[in-house]
Amino acid sequence: DEILSCATCNITNTNVRKCSRCHLVAYCNQKCQRRHWKEHKPDCAEHMKNLEYLAAMGMSDDNDLETRCRNHSKVIKGVKKSGRPIFTLSFTAFGLVGPGLPIPEGVPSNFALKQAAIAELSTGATTTKSKLGNMKYEGSYKAYYDDLLAYESIWMTFFDHRDNYEHAEHTCGILGTLATIYRQRGALNECEEVLDMEVKVMERYKRASIGSEYAQIK
Repeated sequence: DEILSCATCNITNTNVRKCSRCHLVAYCNQKCQRRHWKEHKPDCAEHMKNLEYLAAMGMSDDNDLETRCRNHSKVIKGVKKSGRPIFTLSFTAFGLVGPGLPIPEGVPSNFALKQAAIAELSTGATTTKSKLGNMKYEGSYKAYYDDLLAYESIWMTFFDHRDNYEHAEHTCGILGTLATIYRQRGALNECEEVLDMEVKVMERYKRASIGSEYAQIK
């Protein structure tokens, strides 16, 4: 069973159930859900709005998106379990980025932090062994977020390019997960700061992806 933490009381067990609308947070009972609803309602509504936008850009429905992500997660986990190395190659508007390749001009110098964070996000965060849930890969998400803060203008210029819209989309997923971790921990100030950055990236994603044939998480 999936191990989750209640967003209200932080209890962690297999009986905690996700919000039926957004699946971003979870609760151990309806009482906790009602207590947290006022705080969660804006995030829930915003997430559903973003999902609708993604669907309009090419995804048939939310279930299709969730199925694709789940299947990709299984593949990545299988490769990791086999002990085979995983090499990440990323296509950008300025050229290919990967191990041993020079960083193309226009690509942020620490692009590898984004690659590491999305690789961890793609494996699926929950685990029945460590019981860390989304927090398992927090270090990778935080390292990428810190670089976004330190070199914000460089990253935003990168995301502004139309052919980099998928990287902006990935970044929204990473930041959304990090914000959820902070919210579950009760670090609301940090959560709000991460969400502010997510809004900036989402704005660029929407502009860059307009007219694209599809937009989806890979």
